[in-house]
Amino acid sequence: MNKLTLLAAAALASVVSATPPAHAAEAYATYEDFTGDSRIDTTKFLFPERQRNISGGKLNMLMREYGTQLADTNFTADSWGLNIERGPEKIRWMRATVTAKSFSVTGCGTNPEPSDVQARLIGAFFNVGATPPADPNNRIGDVVATVRLIRYSDSADASTVLRAEGTVARCTTADCNLDTEELGRVDLGPVTVGTAATLAMEWQPGNNRFAFQLNANAKKLVAYTVPDAQPPARLFRQVGLRTRLANCFGGPRTQGFVNASFDNLQVNSSALQ
Repeated sequence: MNKLTLLAAAALASVVSATPPAHAAEAYATYEDFTGDSRIDTTKFLFPERQRNISGGKLNMLMREYGTQLADTNFTADSWGLNIERGPEKIRWMRATVTAKSFSVTGCGTNPEPSDVQARLIGAFFNVGATPPADPNNRIGDVVATVRLIRYSDSADASTVLRAEGTVARCTTADCNLDTEELGRVDLGPVTVGTAATLAMEWQPGNNRFAFQLNANAKKLVAYTVPDAQPPARLFRQVGLRTRLANCFGGPRTQGFVNASFDNLQVNSSALQ
């Protein structure tokens, strides 16, 4: 066999060896035909979901999020809200009627961190530094207060019950999303899903404290001892939702869903002057 014949044979062998092996024919099967229900099936699709609208004289908000499966520590947090645009620096009091219309939340058996879902009023009121913060993207030292309806994945309450809470915390990371130092927390009582609850919080800097209230119940106080003369790095007042979902490497992905309405948002009258 001459050299050209050998080269041709080698090339043919190369082509033949590169041809993929034959596979048995396989038919298509329907995964989802999107009929029969207007909702996306969350057992078949992984998707965050956010909705916001005004109807029936109320602000309606909906949020669905998922935790990661990268570890069995910490959590994944997401927020969905509306910031108050006019004069937030003047607002020291906030009050609104909040109704949790539906919710669900799961935890992770291999992560000690519980998951939670929230409907809340929140604001950053001051920074504990000796001078005004220089960088609005570095929120370390900002003090944030929240009054909220919250459901924890490890709650011992009945499945239809959330808790009303007031919290005060200091940011310990630049984005203030993962780590905070809690300065105080008060339990304001249980609230059943579908029940309108009036939530209120008041910053009382002259007394170094925040006051929190559910409906017409007695106010509960969280006192602080940190300096409060400087403005926060990122000033805001907000109504909205939040999910805080445990990461779960050793089990199913955690999920959080909350659907809530907000009505009759009020602030201290001097903020509107």
